[in-house]
Amino acid sequence: MISHLLQKFSPKVFSSFRSKLLLSFFFMSIVPLLLLGVLSYVLSYNIAKNKLLDSVSYSNNQLNEILTNRFNQMENASNMMQYYMYTLILQSPSSLPEQLNTYSAVRNNIANLKNSFQFANISVYTNEDFLFSHEGITFFNIKDIKTHGISNQEMHKNINHLNWHLSKKIKEPFIVHQTYKKNNYISAYIVFKKQNSSQIDYAFFIDIKESEINKILQDSSSDSSISSFLIDENGLIISHRNESLLSKKLEKNLFLKIKTGTEEPFKWKNKQYIVKYNHVTNWYVITEVPNKYIVSNTFILVSILLATVIFVVIVSILSSLFTSNELSKKIRQLASIMTSLSFNDYKDKPIALKLPINENKKYKDEFDDLAIVFNKMTNKINANFQSLLEFKIQEEKMRFQLEQSKINPHFLYNMLDSIKTCQTLGRLEDANNMIIRLAKFYRMLLKKGDELISIKDEVEIATLYLEMEKLNRNHSFTWHISKEAGIEHFLIPKFVLQPILENCIHHGIDHTDEITIQISFFYREDNIFITIDDNGKGISAATCKKINDALTNNNVKTKQHFGLINVNKRLSMFSEHQPALQIAKRDPSGTSVTLCLQQIILDEDLFDF
Repeated sequence: MISHLLQKFSPKVFSSFRSKLLLSFFFMSIVPLLLLGVLSYVLSYNIAKNKLLDSVSYSNNQLNEILTNRFNQMENASNMMQYYMYTLILQSPSSLPEQLNTYSAVRNNIANLKNSFQFANISVYTNEDFLFSHEGITFFNIKDIKTHGISNQEMHKNINHLNWHLSKKIKEPFIVHQTYKKNNYISAYIVFKKQNSSQIDYAFFIDIKESEINKILQDSSSDSSISSFLIDENGLIISHRNESLLSKKLEKNLFLKIKTGTEEPFKWKNKQYIVKYNHVTNWYVITEVPNKYIVSNTFILVSILLATVIFVVIVSILSSLFTSNELSKKIRQLASIMTSLSFNDYKDKPIALKLPINENKKYKDEFDDLAIVFNKMTNKINANFQSLLEFKIQEEKMRFQLEQSKINPHFLYNMLDSIKTCQTLGRLEDANNMIIRLAKFYRMLLKKGDELISIKDEVEIATLYLEMEKLNRNHSFTWHISKEAGIEHFLIPKFVLQPILENCIHHGIDHTDEITIQISFFYREDNIFITIDDNGKGISAATCKKINDALTNNNVKTKQHFGLINVNKRLSMFSEHQPALQIAKRDPSGTSVTLCLQQIILDEDLFDF
């Protein structure tokens, strides 16, 4: 019996899937899971509650900062207003023109101040002896100050310092005997009176709409059940989502707790309160969080936790009942996937499928062994694929170099034959010019030994060829070259224009007419297009279709179209379009050839677009 148990508990036995799954059940206990669920419920509720309140407290801090910035703007504006009033009223110029100039400057400054800070209103109340006290837009008579919601008692009580006030149902603008929509304003105001004087010199109000502050308060929370509001130092509600509560006093005991307490969250009745003190206005920013909000949010967490516990228990029971069957089922499924893998899907690319396995494991089960074999097989296939790909690339490069070596002698034979013809006809000067250009032509080819050269150099090579042909053919054709800005710095396979220009001249010239060749270089998206158009005798539509079909299928007969096959194959290595060369018949006569290649540049810092 003991030996049997030792055999069952040996490492080799437990390396199999069946033993691992059976053993896992013993490490999972239903009772501990249930106890964990109960304990997690208690802990998660308290943790979630604290986290929610911390989040709301952080939002309330941010809200207080936003309000402080807005109130600071009003406070700074009041300092500027005191300076304006000092220059306009307390030190008013004696002459009427000077008064008008000063008034105009101050009024413009007030308008700029209002627009800069987006205040609802800036209004000034002065004595009747002030020349502009009845202006009616910005300046008003001190007797009309009651229209701003300030009584004479309040006005005389708060002298010569900045005050904050909620003005309810105030007409806008503050013009007496005129009907406008009434609004609620939060005002920063100063009533100024000289010392030892019984008469008030002026009072000014800087107003913002209460709805602006209320929007800031309500936007601070993403949940509609959370409400923020503003109260003053006396417990009067300054801003609240419920407009009917404005100017009403907060419950006395609640206000005392707010005023004497700390900024830590506290519970009052069925709500949590978070309070922040605003040092600019001496008001309190209060956020109200219903307990049901906390319960509803923690309920989601607790529900997920309980569901997870129940799910794990069920899975544990089922896994113990169906371990053996699931083991064999998984192995069969894995084998089925491996045998059904279609290698046709990967004939043009490496196999990307890898099975995760640690080959250094001391004990491996059936799945591990199968995964190791599969990974070794795919690595071998990918290595063979890479080798074949490299051989194929080398083969293509050698084939292109061979074709390139064919086309250069072909061109040279034509030019030498043309020089011989000129000498035979006695056109020695033309023959000498052709020899000079031919020498320069081949000097450039030897100097630019790379497969890719700049478009500028390729155009120069093509121009030398055209000049030689023009001398040979006694000026029977002309050409024009157009390039978009900067395009000449991009790279192009060497010697692609000359074979096409040779076709234009040799097959396009009718001996009775002169033709024109137009060569154009332009951008299109991320590609460069080159068109070579001539107005020669052209080709038939059938021949044009035959050549394009052959280029598309990459089976152009070399003997018939040697130059075209060479250009198309070399361009195809650098082009997204296949074929990279296309030929078309022009109406009423002529031929058009279009080349396409990607934008390639050797050094991106050579020039700046």
